[in-house]
Amino acid sequence: MKELSELCPQHPKCSVNNCPLYSKYPDMPVSEIDPETKCKAQKPTRMKIADEHPGILKFGGLTVKEYKRKIRRENRTAEEVERAKEKMARIRKTKDFKVPMRVSID
Repeated sequence: MKELSELCPQHPKCSVNNCPLYSKYPDMPVSEIDPETKCKAQKPTRMKIADEHPGILKFGGLTVKEYKRKIRRENRTAEEVERAKEKMARIRKTKDFKVPMRVSID
């Protein structure tokens, strides 16, 4: 095995050059003519592969955007967490709120 991306179920049909499962991610070159520019593997799948091989991936199988959100979420103060919970509780009380369906390929 050369890269963790080979363990991804999407690997046989994937042509993303800058995959979050590459050890050099996000510093891989991306071509404008590349037909695929975004990883199609589910986040839980990428995280599971990264967790099984600790210390190899800079962002733990996450995209740069996902990683920045994770760090921001981990660094929130208790007050910010409480405000977020209150805001979500208000949103859930609205009549138009629908629970999003999660799909996992694991």
